[in-house]
Amino acid sequence: MASGPLIGELKRYLAPCVMTTLLRIHPHSAGAITPDDVESISKLVLVPSGCEWGECLPWCLRVIEKLHDHGMLLLTSSVEDLGKEFSEFAAGNRDYARRDKDPNLKHSSFCS
Repeated sequence: MASGPLIGELKRYLAPCVMTTLLRIHPHSAGAITPDDVESISKLVLVPSGCEWGECLPWCLRVIEKLHDHGMLLLTSSVEDLGKEFSEFAAGNRDYARRDKDPNLKHSSFCS
């Protein structure tokens, strides 16, 4: 079970949501990626119009790819491989879909 200050921050920020899955894609030892960094890069990726189910992961993967392109994190494989890894990991985390549980955490095999 994941815990710690980051999880606490995420819980406060996403209070109305239930988070089941966190995939760590950037180690602290590689340097910080700030919220401002993520915000500025995410503005480069077009947000899908409407509220289509299933659009979040493809959009997030495009943001991650931009972070890689700008040298902020290192993908060691394709962003498609990262998406598959996340989807397969998330599929097994239904037991974490409760407000009294922290999300399940895994370190990605495709980032360093």
